[in-house]
Amino acid sequence: MELSRLTVNMNPSTESPESRGIQVKIKPRGTLCLQLSLRNEMQEPLLLRPILEDWVRDDREIFATTNRLFPPYIYLDPGGEATQTLSLEIPIAWQPGQQLASGLRFPGFHERAIPIQVEIVPPAGNSDRAEVPIAVTFPLPGESDRPRSASDPSTAGIFGLIGGLLDLDRIPAPWLAAELLTLLAQIGEEYAASSAGKELRDRLQTTQLYRNGAIAFTQAQLPHWIWQKLSEANATLRDRVGEGHLLEIWERWLFDLAHTDVEIEGDRPTIAISPLFKSGFPEEMGEDGGRWFEDILLGLAAIAPGFASGIEACSARSPQMGVADSATPASYTLSTGLSGLEALPARWLVVELLLGVAGKGWQRSRTPGGEQLLAQLGRTRFFKNGVLAMASAQAPRWLSVSQSAAAAYHASVGGSPGQQGLLYFWEQWLWSLGNCSIPIAPFSGDATCEALGMDGDRWFGAIVLGLAEVSPRLNALLEAIAALPSPAPVPAAPTPTFDDILGEPKSLQR
Repeated sequence: MELSRLTVNMNPSTESPESRGIQVKIKPRGTLCLQLSLRNEMQEPLLLRPILEDWVRDDREIFATTNRLFPPYIYLDPGGEATQTLSLEIPIAWQPGQQLASGLRFPGFHERAIPIQVEIVPPAGNSDRAEVPIAVTFPLPGESDRPRSASDPSTAGIFGLIGGLLDLDRIPAPWLAAELLTLLAQIGEEYAASSAGKELRDRLQTTQLYRNGAIAFTQAQLPHWIWQKLSEANATLRDRVGEGHLLEIWERWLFDLAHTDVEIEGDRPTIAISPLFKSGFPEEMGEDGGRWFEDILLGLAAIAPGFASGIEACSARSPQMGVADSATPASYTLSTGLSGLEALPARWLVVELLLGVAGKGWQRSRTPGGEQLLAQLGRTRFFKNGVLAMASAQAPRWLSVSQSAAAAYHASVGGSPGQQGLLYFWEQWLWSLGNCSIPIAPFSGDATCEALGMDGDRWFGAIVLGLAEVSPRLNALLEAIAALPSPAPVPAAPTPTFDDILGEPKSLQR
C-alpha cells in the first residue's frame, strides 16, 4: 500500500504549515523521505541547509535524528529554484501505535520549525518508504520579501553576535574567502614597499613556487573569481546592512564594544574608523594571476612568520628554470576547490579561523606581556561587553560543537587528527607548488576547545589577543583601550523605603 503524499506550499498567501504540520504513517525500519522543492522569491540570495530536529515520542522520550541531506547545501539566487532530499531510517525500536514529533527547520533563516508527526503502523501491507513532497517558497510566512536591514530588532542584524552566528549558516564561504584573499593581497602590496618585503619578493620571483602558483592562479581564473564573489557580497550586504564587507562589519562590531555598554539602554555612539579595504583595490590588481599570487604570499609572510620562513626555504633551493609537472594538477585542484567552496557556509571557515586565532591568543596570554595586557583589559567596558556578548550568544558552545562536527566530517572522509580542515588542505597545496618540504603545524582545534572550555572570559581574551597578533589595527586598539582609566561604576538604583504599617498600632484605614 502506498503511503499518503503531502504537498506543502509555504507561500505567505496560503495556509501556514506551522499550524497545519505534516503527518506521515510509516512502519518500523522504513525510510522517511522529505522531497523539498525550493523557490526563492526574495531580493537576496539564500543559502539553505534544512535540518530535522530530534524526535520526541508520545511518552516524552527523545531520540536523536540521523538523516541524510542531498545536496548538503542549496544556494538560491533571486528567482531560482532547486530541489533537496532529506531522508532518514525509522529505528526498529519504534513500535506500531507510537507517535513521534519533530520539526523541519532552516537554520539561520527561519527558526520556527514546521511540525512533523509520524505514526508507526504495523509492517504488514505497508510500503517501506514514505515520500513527502514539500514545496517551499521563500519568503516564509511572517517574513518580509525585502532584505533585512541592520536595524531589524528581531534578529539583531548581522552587527550583533547572536545574529552574526546565525547568519554564518547562510553566508556562502566564497564571500569570506574572497575577502580574506583580497585583504592578504593588500597587506602584501604594502609589505612589498618596505625594504624587507622587496628583498623577499625578489627572492620569491626566482622560485618554482612562484612560477607554478602564478600559472595555477591564471588558469583557474582566480582574480576573476575574487572580483565576482566580492561583487556578489558587496551588492547583498549593502542592501541588507549598509556595509559592503563582512570583515569590516565584524571589525566595527568589535570596535563598538569599547564605546558602548550592553547593559545600559540608549543610543550608541558612532565611531569613525578608516576602511579596512582600499577602495578600488581589486580593479587596480586586475587579472594578473602572478601579481595576485605574489601579493597573497607576501601578505601571509607579513602576518605569519612561519610563511616567511617557508618562502625563505623555497627561495634557498636552486632555481628551477622550467615549469614543474605539478603546475597543471595544481590548477585543477584550485579550480575544483573553488567550486567546492560554493556548497559550504561561512561557518566552517570562520570556525577554523577563530580556533586558529584563539590558539595563538591563548599561547600569548600565558606570556608575561600577554598576561599583563589581559589584566589591563579585564577591567574595561570593552572586555565586559565582549564577554557578555559571547555568553548571550553561547559562542563557546557554538565553537566547540562546530569544531566537533567539522572534525567528524573530515574523519569520515579520511582525514587524520591534526591534518584536517580547509586551511590545512590549502597550505599543503601551496607548498606542493614548489616541491618544498615545509613542516605544517597541526591544526589544534580540539586542543584549543579543551583548553578554553566554556569560559567566556578565556575565549574572548584569547580571540582578541590572537587577532592583535595578525592585525596592527586591532593591536593598536587593544593598547589604547588598556591605557584608558577604568570606567566609573553605574550607580545602583535607590532602594525605596516603606512604612511598616503592619507593625504599627494603627488601623489600615487611618
